[in-house]
Amino acid sequence: MRHTRLIAVTAAILLTVFPPTMCTVAAQKKSRPKVRATEFVALTAGHAHTCGLTSSGDPYCWGGNDSGQVGIGSWDKSAHPKPLLVSGKLKFGFISANGNHTCALTAAGVAYCWGENRFGQLGNGTLISAASPASVSGNLKFKALSAGATHTCGLTTSGTAYCWGGNWHGQLGVGTMDGEERYPCCHTSPVRVVGGLNFSSVQAGGIHTCGLTSDGEATCWGNHKNFGQLGTGDADLRDRPTPMRVAGEHKFVSISAGIPSCGIVSEGAAHCWGGGPVPELGIKSNVERLDHPVVVPGGIRFERVASGSFFACGIARGGALYCWGYNRHGQVGNGSTESAEMPQLVSRVLRFKLVAAGGNEFSGHACGITRDGKTLCWGDNRRGQVGNGSTVQATKPADVAFKAASGR
Repeated sequence: MRHTRLIAVTAAILLTVFPPTMCTVAAQKKSRPKVRATEFVALTAGHAHTCGLTSSGDPYCWGGNDSGQVGIGSWDKSAHPKPLLVSGKLKFGFISANGNHTCALTAAGVAYCWGENRFGQLGNGTLISAASPASVSGNLKFKALSAGATHTCGLTTSGTAYCWGGNWHGQLGVGTMDGEERYPCCHTSPVRVVGGLNFSSVQAGGIHTCGLTSDGEATCWGNHKNFGQLGTGDADLRDRPTPMRVAGEHKFVSISAGIPSCGIVSEGAAHCWGGGPVPELGIKSNVERLDHPVVVPGGIRFERVASGSFFACGIARGGALYCWGYNRHGQVGNGSTESAEMPQLVSRVLRFKLVAAGGNEFSGHACGITRDGKTLCWGDNRRGQVGNGSTVQATKPADVAFKAASGR
């Protein structure tokens, strides 16, 4: 793929653009080692920052902090290349980052967000950014959150989806592309997604959102005209402010929203949609946009998939990690910067249980947790988002330089 062609395609876009324990053998007996409190058990990646949770629920973030997305109580232009404890002394059980903001859930289902808030993506009723966790308004209890580039969505325990933030492409799924009277661009508090669907998962992408119903049906809403992100296969490429069914008769067990969006079916095949003349779909594509699901080649059976911005990664059954797509910053993790039309094996040795993909049209990085508890990241590192103590690009997995804060 030619980088100049990608830049020409993406420059006109405002914004595009989310575990088992390893068995070890000792004295011929299988045991499940306890995860140490100093290890990360969850990871999530934004445009140029990364966050993780320890097994004790402590949140750490690293990378760019221009809008306070690292959550250390202040914002600055400096790179933060090592994990920093998020301020506020809160314990979380779930965390999601995208764009320049981060959101997390307490064990009680209370949502907090921090970072950029120009579009109301923090959900606290204002457009004021926050450098420390701020509670989401509405007194809703969530079981999952998903941060998009300029919006956020949450799923209640009853399976009802709510979204908040920017809505100029209909990415909130509220039936219109309007906002509040005082903020026409946005909704600064959670609003219910229309359609009466019961979701098992909701995933916020760049400026679109996808949800998975309890019977495995995928629906998407928001931006469609740029790259066919809704996957409807419809010749009408208008943006849609209500959930639209993804084309095909697929029954998905999990989905991830990005460029591309991807889903895994029960037998393990990954299907992706929403892309153009770049190889992020894992296929050779010369079409302007691919607006329906296509199977990722190679016959790989996946158990997890993570959509980034113009690239994606997936964990195969057995723990091998593959990435494919745009690779200017080394985000495919195979030691090169050549874009990949086919899934590339990230490591012949490492076996992963979790993967996260981030970035935007001008960057990209990914992170993973191995089955033996190592946290690694690779790709663009100009803001320190790889977390290895430097700002040098990493084209292969690099150890995150993590040391837990004392007194927690």
